[in-house]
Amino acid sequence: MNENMLENPATQENITTLKKRGVFIIEPEIGPLADLQIGKGRMPDPSKIYEEIIDFLDGDNTFSGKRILVTAGATKEFIDPVRFITNASSGKTGIEIAKAAKRMGGEVHLIYGDVSVPLPRVHRYTSTTTTEELLQATQEAFKECDILIMTAAPADFKPLEMSNTKLPKVPTLTMELVETPDILKEVSKGKDKKILVGFALQTEDIERNAVRKMEEKNLDIIVANRETNIGEDTGDYIILTRNHKKKVFENISKENFAKELLLFIKELINGG
Repeated sequence: MNENMLENPATQENITTLKKRGVFIIEPEIGPLADLQIGKGRMPDPSKIYEEIIDFLDGDNTFSGKRILVTAGATKEFIDPVRFITNASSGKTGIEIAKAAKRMGGEVHLIYGDVSVPLPRVHRYTSTTTTEELLQATQEAFKECDILIMTAAPADFKPLEMSNTKLPKVPTLTMELVETPDILKEVSKGKDKKILVGFALQTEDIERNAVRKMEEKNLDIIVANRETNIGEDTGDYIILTRNHKKKVFENISKENFAKELLLFIKELINGG
């Protein structure tokens, strides 16, 4: 509606009355209106309305009072101003975990890189591009969280030197690459009593490699998965814990897996 209509005292009094009666209100958004003005009064995107309704109907207090930090998506390491090194991560699993964590009552901070799906409604967002940016944002946010779920897929290498101008097209190009920071290893130095959950994508010996990663990086839980999960709406996962618990999921939707992982974390918190 027109912003003047929305802000009219009669409209606002009616909205206040409805809220007092327990009616669930989805707030209008700010943007171009029917009268060609910019203001508050737009109907939210249907996907956002859907999320609001699902949160209202299915929400619970499983993680009430818990601050949950989720990272998602790929990072980019620039070769020159227009070219970069990255990976095929879509961010879908992390986005679904962030959605589910909020729905289960957690206060969710989502730190994201390059993602191919819309961002969910959570309490706080931080956008990053490079692995170094992701590290800095995660380290800062980690100070205030109770649980970190690291689904982001940082690029493992970056050019030793980035060209300030676009490199010309040549038949062959030799480039020296160096390692990017190990985010989980750095963040886990301040672990204390926080819960750390990592992901290990492998193409072979996925369980053994995941266990090694969990031990090396002082994680409480590791999720092993394959490259075949990338970009898909479903996937195969193995959840492993430091106390040797294991749960296998095959061809499960990423939405349902997110719920299962969070319930697994809740069981860990409760001493299970």
